[in-house]
Amino acid sequence: MPVFNAVIGLMVVALFSGAPKEEGEPRVALRVTLHTVHLIGYTYEPADLVVQVGDTVRFVQESTLPHNVEFTDVPAGTTLGDAMSGPYVIQSGDLYDLVINERFRGGDYAFHCTPHQTLGMKGTLKIQ
Repeated sequence: MPVFNAVIGLMVVALFSGAPKEEGEPRVALRVTLHTVHLIGYTYEPADLVVQVGDTVRFVQESTLPHNVEFTDVPAGTTLGDAMSGPYVIQSGDLYDLVINERFRGGDYAFHCTPHQTLGMKGTLKIQ
């Protein structure tokens, strides 16, 4: 059993060592950025963000009004699935994390708060 555990351990180290697979192959650097948007009154602060695939946008509830994030305009061919309309954050301190993954193509994304769109609660994400 100890030999088996040692072999498994070496396989895990090899998988996660970050070493190039072949001579001259570049290492992959992992970059993760967290962007925070505060939901205050009838505003997103900041309302406009520039992000990249791999980033996370965290929406933080800082008022007592229920808010959400609903995308209204996305680049052609984009299918966001359940990310098209996020959950409501109701209590102060509630969070909604939106992971900018492969569903998001490069371009501009317009969003608003569903119950407060007529009050001008809107924003944009620019995916680079």
